[in-house]
Amino acid sequence: MLETLDSIPWSDLEHAYGEASNVPDMIRGLVSPEPEIYWQLLRSY
Repeated sequence: MLETLDSIPWSDLEHAYGEASNVPDMIRGLVSPEPEIYWQLLRSY
């Protein structure tokens, strides 16, 4: 499911905080099996 994330031109898109180039890393962080990665991501936004 996550294999195609990098095929999207994220830097051409925007989200509420600006350029969306960080979206793939955000999505990967949310589904990470490592709890610290998940919580670190949630605390950063």
